[in-house]
Amino acid sequence: MSLPGAVVICECFARDGLQNEDRFVPTDLKVRFIDAATEAGFPKIEAASYAHPKYLPQFADTDAVLKRIRRKPGVAYLGLVPNERGLERCLDHCQEGGRVIYEQRTYTLHPGKVPEYLQHMKAVLPVREKYSKLVGFWSTEIGELNQVVHIWAYEDLGHRAEVRAAVPKEPEWQAFLGKIYPLILRQESKILVPADFSPLR
Repeated sequence: MSLPGAVVICECFARDGLQNEDRFVPTDLKVRFIDAATEAGFPKIEAASYAHPKYLPQFADTDAVLKRIRRKPGVAYLGLVPNERGLERCLDHCQEGGRVIYEQRTYTLHPGKVPEYLQHMKAVLPVREKYSKLVGFWSTEIGELNQVVHIWAYEDLGHRAEVRAAVPKEPEWQAFLGKIYPLILRQESKILVPADFSPLR
C-alpha cells in the first residue's frame, strides 16, 4: 500500500464537537478555542454551522463567532451547510466578508513612557480580549512621537457599547487604568468602516 506524500489535518471540535453539547457554550469561549486552534497551526478549522438554531441552538451565534475570530492567511475556516437556506446564509456571510467596524485609539503619552504603557497593556490584554478582538497595536517611531495606536474590531456600534460597559467592571482592568492614567497626555478615538475592497473587513 502506498502512502500519500502529505496529509491535511482539520480541527473539527468547534463545530462537530460542540453540536453535541447540551449547554450553550458562550461566544467568547468559542472564539478563544478557534483562535487557539489557529495559533496551533491547523490548516483547516471547522468553525461554524449554518443549521437552523431551532435544531442546533449551539450555533445561534455563528455570525458573531465568524466576525470575531482572528483569521490567519492560509487557514481555511469551514462551516457546515446542511440545506439550501443554510447555503444562502453562508453565501450572504461570504459576500459580507464578515465585515465589522473598527475603532482606532491613539494615546499621546508623556515623553519616555511608551515602554511602561506597553508593559501594563501586555499584562492586562487577556482580560480585554475576552470582549473584542485586537487587530493591531503599535507605537510611533517617526512623526509625532510618544504615541501608541491600537485598533479593535466590533460587530457593530451596539457591540462596542456593550464592551465599553462590561470591561470597566473587570478588577484587573480597573487596576490597569489606575496605572496608565498618569502616563497619558491626550487621547483620540476614531470609528473606521472598511471599504468593500479592503483586504481587512
